[in-house]
Amino acid sequence: EGEKYDFATPVTTEFTLYGRYIPIEYKIIYILNDGKNSEKNPESYNVESGIITLTDPQKEHYTFAGWTTKDITGEETIIKEISSSFARDITLTATWTIESFKVTFINSSGIAIGEQSVEYGAKVKPISPTTMEGYSFKGWYADEDLTKEFDFDTPVDSDLIIYGKWVADSSTGVNVDFPEEPVTGVISFVLTSGDDILDPDSQGYYTVEQGDIISIKASFDVDPTANDIIIWTVNGIDVESDGELLELDTSTYAGYTYIVCSVYDAETQKIIFTGNLNVAVIK
Repeated sequence: EGEKYDFATPVTTEFTLYGRYIPIEYKIIYILNDGKNSEKNPESYNVESGIITLTDPQKEHYTFAGWTTKDITGEETIIKEISSSFARDITLTATWTIESFKVTFINSSGIAIGEQSVEYGAKVKPISPTTMEGYSFKGWYADEDLTKEFDFDTPVDSDLIIYGKWVADSSTGVNVDFPEEPVTGVISFVLTSGDDILDPDSQGYYTVEQGDIISIKASFDVDPTANDIIIWTVNGIDVESDGELLELDTSTYAGYTYIVCSVYDAETQKIIFTGNLNVAVIK
């Protein structure tokens, strides 16, 4: 370190003076745009600092896209490190890419009919529903059971599945008039896949491979001479059947499929009773 020389001291002999140089400290200014900087990023540097590799800052729901600064010509550039050769104060601006989420629209058969990539905090835009002959579209729902309508004013903060609801037009199907007092009855099912008779698991689900052709025969404890009307519904949509027998191609189904067999009085078109069958279609 030595002692600083006092130039007011009279000279009485020969001697040597040594110059001392201290590195100039240059400021590093960070503009984070609501992000949080890493403690590893320094606040200054000098000619002895060598190469400083910058650490990415963090910001919730955003991906860091890089540091930008202006070079000596004034042009904006992206940098990942600071060199001691810069030898100037430097301002670094954090740039960000907002997080996006996948929104999938599902029809009554469990098939995706539309997708959107929606930025965090933005809102989903409703798509035009597909047209199904003999059915009316009744809205978009937040749950698979179609009990809660989806609120398109809600900001998005995660991946979403939105479910469409279609209802058979009365002109093409049975005009269902539920009686004030429910009439009980029994519907028993025999479900086969190929030549195999399937049994439900402990939770009441029949499991089939996607692409299987399944046959479901229903038996009813009603008077066969009453000309009762039999309606099969799969995931909320009426499907064609041969009366008590339904053959279903599971190629277009995945996950849990809900099959309902309903019996109506032919004269009053009032429901007599309904039987439910739950099938798990495995990919």
